[in-house]
Amino acid sequence: MNSTRPGPDPVYEPLPPEVQSTIVPLFHNNEPFIKSFLTGVLPDCDHHQIDEYVRKSFPLVNLGKKHFKKRPRASKGALSLTERRRLGLYQLRRHGSKYADAVPVNELWLQYITNLLSLDSIAQSGFTAQPSDKQWAQVTLALYRADYHGAELEVTRTKCSSLRGIKGIVLMDTKNTFKVISRDNVIRTVPKAPCVFSIQIKGYKCTLYGKYFCTRPAERSVKKVKGHCPADL
Repeated sequence: MNSTRPGPDPVYEPLPPEVQSTIVPLFHNNEPFIKSFLTGVLPDCDHHQIDEYVRKSFPLVNLGKKHFKKRPRASKGALSLTERRRLGLYQLRRHGSKYADAVPVNELWLQYITNLLSLDSIAQSGFTAQPSDKQWAQVTLALYRADYHGAELEVTRTKCSSLRGIKGIVLMDTKNTFKVISRDNVIRTVPKAPCVFSIQIKGYKCTLYGKYFCTRPAERSVKKVKGHCPADL
């Protein structure tokens, strides 16, 4: 049995000298080297074009990388929702506030709602706060879209007996609750859905069904109102 050892693999043999002399080093961007290489491989009739070719092919060889200065980010004028929550702007402590401090806000709200409803002008036109009045739709729509921060509400009807009789000035109007401060200087959270509220506005007693106010104030001010609401049984 004859055994022969395999010869050397031609893949790993060194390149011939004539090939090695023509190899261009990788990532070599030296202009003199390029010119000398082109001079050696191009015919003599094309040597006059080498300078023009190098000038067109390597316009950025001698230019460094341009560094851009990062502009400082402009500060925002308003706080984001996360920042407002982190600062506790949506939280009201149950104790620590005074009812007397909210009374001026209620006075401002009464001026606001009087102008919004145009009570002086509609009173002169014979408004009796009945559904048959011409201004009924206008007044009810304005009441629905009004801002109630500063209004003094009283719970007249509710499914929860512990909420009946709560009266106070609204400090915060959220999607599902009113946060009011009462005369005993205690802030209470009153859910809207199970309650019916009443407000006194210049001799008029307005009744608000809380389940129709379960939207954020910003959305309620532009929300389209249904022409007919189901009766509250």
